[in-house]
Amino acid sequence: MDAMNQNLSCLKERNVIYEPVQTEHRYYGAVDLARFIAAMVIVGIHTEVFCQISLLDMGFGVISRLAVPLFFIISAFFFFSKPLTKIRIKHTIKRILILYFSFSIFYYVILWFSGYTFSWDDFWSFLFLGGFRHLWFLHALMVGILLTSGLYTVFKKTWGVLCVGILVYILGLMLETYYSIFSSIEPIQLLHDGLNIDKYGTRNGIFYGFPCIVLGLVIAKLKRLPSLSFSLGLSSLFILGLFIETWLAVKVLHVSSTIMWLSCLPATCFMMITLLNMFLYLKV
Repeated sequence: MDAMNQNLSCLKERNVIYEPVQTEHRYYGAVDLARFIAAMVIVGIHTEVFCQISLLDMGFGVISRLAVPLFFIISAFFFFSKPLTKIRIKHTIKRILILYFSFSIFYYVILWFSGYTFSWDDFWSFLFLGGFRHLWFLHALMVGILLTSGLYTVFKKTWGVLCVGILVYILGLMLETYYSIFSSIEPIQLLHDGLNIDKYGTRNGIFYGFPCIVLGLVIAKLKRLPSLSFSLGLSSLFILGLFIETWLAVKVLHVSSTIMWLSCLPATCFMMITLLNMFLYLKV
């Protein structure tokens, strides 16, 4: 008991925000496999691998919407599974910033030599949107980690952060995907126009990255995972719902943006829990 109290005192001296106890090292083989598949899916999105077969291309396009949220949730899960200190937050953000700045400089130099004329809009995009959108994931990951970590220190409980994350994601859906339905609501219209959603969209650290990072935090803090059959069943149900939602939104509501969907986050969340239930467990 004395040794435990001494360890907790040491953790508090190092500015630990919460202290999950970890006695074993774990290797999540299913998660690694899912990351590889998701990476291939993202490559398929940009290369339009099934563009010649419309039905297959449509199905692949729906499934591909799970890939990026899965990367956010996986990153957040491993980040929040370890003791969270101020030093560790700074170290993580610093590592992401180095990647972000390095690749941004690389791309900007290429554009400069090709004769591209930079504007203030490019500077705005670099600060708040991820450059020319090619590095938006790194930017959104930083924003999501900072927002989630900050809110967790305020609420102390995951449910409070989860409520904020859900509300922000729903707001993002109202501002872009389903804006045609909610455009008559004056505050939504003012926010849509003020943020210039038609130009910049909601694929950023606040409306997209932050809610996904919150789910990673919630999963990391679960004392006990739901069963494999339960998580697999709900994941399958929400994926089916994603197909139905996409079809209705495109065919009936004629939405123009297909980035964010209501069914996407719960589908990815329970997919992550399913993957964790399938991990390869090693004791060191």
